[in-house]
Amino acid sequence: KCSSLEYIKIPDEVVIIDARMFENCDALESVILPEGLKAIRYQAFLNCKSLKSIDLYNEIEFIDSTAFKGCELLYINGPKNIEQMIENVFGGIKKKEDISSDRYRYILK
Repeated sequence: KCSSLEYIKIPDEVVIIDARMFENCDALESVILPEGLKAIRYQAFLNCKSLKSIDLYNEIEFIDSTAFKGCELLYINGPKNIEQMIENVFGGIKKKEDISSDRYRYILK
């Protein structure tokens, strides 16, 4: 359990966030993902209750349906072309279009 990790920037070489990589990281508030990230696996951020936001980029191809299970309030910033993937992962999300770009903000509550 990583109880004191509050922030992490994933190195640019990483293309997959593996299953349960950050499981139960209670203090984790901020994650910077690389733009070339392809996949977020099973329960990668399970029960990261302090995680507030995460940015996803055009290269993302797969997000497991339980990748963010247990996150209590999470803003997901992502390009419009991943909208269907995000809805499949989170179900009844709310969406707010960022009028200054072609990105959406998805809100998991």
